[in-house]
Order: sequence, then C-alpha cells, then structure tokens
Amino acid sequence: MSKQKQAEAIALQARSIKQSRVARKMHDSLLQNFQGMMFRFQAARNLMTRHPDEALLSLNEAIEEGQTALDESRNAIQDLRPDFN
Repeated sequence: MSKQKQAEAIALQARSIKQSRVARKMHDSLLQNFQGMMFRFQAARNLMTRHPDEALLSLNEAIEEGQTALDESRNAIQDLRPDFN
C-alpha cells in the first residue's frame, strides 16, 4: 500500500473514531438531559393544580436542562464538522 493510501486510511480511521466519540457523548449526555426534562415536565403537570409554585420551579428547571442539552448538541455537531485549517 502506498504511503498516500496509508495516510488516507489512517485519516479515515481517525475521523471514524472521532465520530464514534461524539455519538457516544451525544447519547450519554443528551439523552440523560432529555430524560431529566421529561421527568420535570411530568412532575410539573402533576403539581400544576395543587402546587403551582412548585410546578413553575419544575418547569424552569426543565427549561434550563433543555438549554444545556441544546448547547451540548451544538458543541457535538460542531465537533462533527470538518476542520478547514
């Protein structure tokens, strides 16, 4: 195999490893964040009529978790984009 073909194979393998790492990161952190948001939404729904202040607190926490998940998504997607430097 020529040196250029070897370099291409190594670059492809490195890209694949990086994409796998990003996919794992997205799976681990994003899904956990979304699951936490769902629990908070459910809790807020259950508290809405009897404890509106607690329901509002739960919704605010879910919104914060959603923002964290969005930020992590943006970072993960940025990691998937090729560098042109």
